[in-house]
Amino acid sequence: MKDDPGKEAVRNLQALIARETGAPLKHAAEAEMESIIQHACGVDVESNAAGPEHSFVRCEVTILLADLRGFTSITAALPAGTVIEMLNRCLGRMNEIVFRHNGVVDKFMGDSIMVLFGAPVAHPDDVQRALTCAIE
Repeated sequence: MKDDPGKEAVRNLQALIARETGAPLKHAAEAEMESIIQHACGVDVESNAAGPEHSFVRCEVTILLADLRGFTSITAALPAGTVIEMLNRCLGRMNEIVFRHNGVVDKFMGDSIMVLFGAPVAHPDDVQRALTCAIE
């Protein structure tokens, strides 16, 4: 029996994240990533869970994960109020950059941001826009 394309995409992303960060996602994060992929591709997760007779929409999504370098040492050296003010300014600026490149902020996680390109609307240059956004 052939694997579900969503699970295959999750495995591929899991391998990419593990290779780039040195640590694989935990089970809960992997399940959340699968749900995000299905939601981004317009799949009704509830009806899709009923069985293989339901179709799956396959789409390519580029995910950008970015965080602040040296954030842990910054938090140790500064008062909490200053850190929160800096964090809000940085994440606000990141959000503006993402918006300019037509990305979709999926979530903020502490000092990091998760951005989708290609969902809910795909563009032929999603990968290039993600790279340009990351560089900026």
